[in-house]
Amino acid sequence: MTLYEHLPADIREVVDAYVADLRPQPWRIRLLLLIDLLQEKLETGAAAEHLRLLQQWTGIMTAILEHLPPDSSVVECLGLMMTLPPSFIQF
Repeated sequence: MTLYEHLPADIREVVDAYVADLRPQPWRIRLLLLIDLLQEKLETGAAAEHLRLLQQWTGIMTAILEHLPPDSSVVECLGLMMTLPPSFIQF
């Protein structure tokens, strides 16, 4: 089972929306958009919640990457894949 399958339905809807937005983009843009998402979460959250926000972002990013085909020839894709547990990386 994937992380996506374990997420609540409302979070899966968020992931699905991000996947739809990210799928047509090249990996460089995908990386920037995912980093922007993290930055937005950290800027709007209290400093005491940054660890929790980072954990949430990592979960959402992992679920998103489960739905986007990896490309090991693109450094931005490799950088994102390095944040995932080995069991999530499938070529």
